Formats: sequence, C-alpha cells, structure tokens
Amino acid sequence: MRRLVISFCLTALVGSAALVSRAEEKAAPPKPPAKTPEQLEAEKARRLEVQNKQWNALSVEERDRVLRLHLELQQLPKDELKIIRDRINRYQRMTAAERQQLETNHERWAKMKPAEREQARRAYLRLRWEYEVKWRKEHPGQEPPPFKLSKPQTAVAAAPPAATNQPAPPAYGDQP
Repeated sequence: MRRLVISFCLTALVGSAALVSRAEEKAAPPKPPAKTPEQLEAEKARRLEVQNKQWNALSVEERDRVLRLHLELQQLPKDELKIIRDRINRYQRMTAAERQQLETNHERWAKMKPAEREQARRAYLRLRWEYEVKWRKEHPGQEPPPFKLSKPQTAVAAAPPAATNQPAPPAYGDQP
C-alpha cells in the first residue's frame, strides 16, 4: 500500500511539472511587432548621425589609415577576408578574462628573447605534432580539430616525447 501511495505521488509530481513547463512555454512573451518604414528610417538616420560624429572626431591621419585599410580589405580574396572577420568576431565575443589572458600572453611574448621565442615555438610544434599523431591513431581518416593547450605551458615545461615508431615532428617552418 505504501509503495502505491509513493508511486501515485511521484506520478502526480511529474505530471504537474510537465503541465507547469507547458504553461511556461505557452506564456512566452509575444514577439514585438515589425517596425514600420518610418521607424526604420529614423533608426537609420540615428546610426548615420553617430557614424558621422565618429568620422568627424578622427584626425586626418586616422581617416587616411581607415580608408587604406578598407581598400586593402576590399582587395583580399573572400577566404582570407573570412579569416580576418572570424578573428575580429572571436575577439569581440571574448570575455574580459580571456582578453586579459591574451594581453598577458602578448606581454610575456614581447619580453622573451629571440632564442626563447624559438624554443617556445618548437615546444608548441612538438605538442601539436604529438596531439595530431594521437588523434589520427584514435580517429583514422579524420582531420584533427583545432589544438588548444589545456593550461599555459612554457618551452621549458615541455618534455621530449617517448621513443615511438612515428616520424619525427616537423621542424619549425615546415608544414606538418
């Protein structure tokens, strides 16, 4: 009898939860009405005014730089332009912590001596190569996804790989 009461209570609880979730779905706020042509024109005029103020605030040198950059971007092939746009969008979507980490990495790289930079590049290439070898063993015939280090590593922290039957990793500048 006790099991029957518990079973009934659980069934009633699940059923009421389903009804509540359906009611919440139905009670979703309605979409705002479409904007009228007058509203769209007013919005366009406001954007144009803001853009004009921003342009007028630029110095002549800054305007020249903007125009040259625009011309250069217009002359790029579509695939290269897509890469640049993706990078810009990626930066814009970064959190404050990610931007701070990017700045920290940039400062650390700027302080490195050329030999240390070369050592860091080689360590990264070795890690990348090991990752790709492991991926290709586990997923034959598939291209590996982008390589991301799980935690910051320095060139000194990277240990040489154990002896394997795999070919040697590519040298810096060589294509893997």
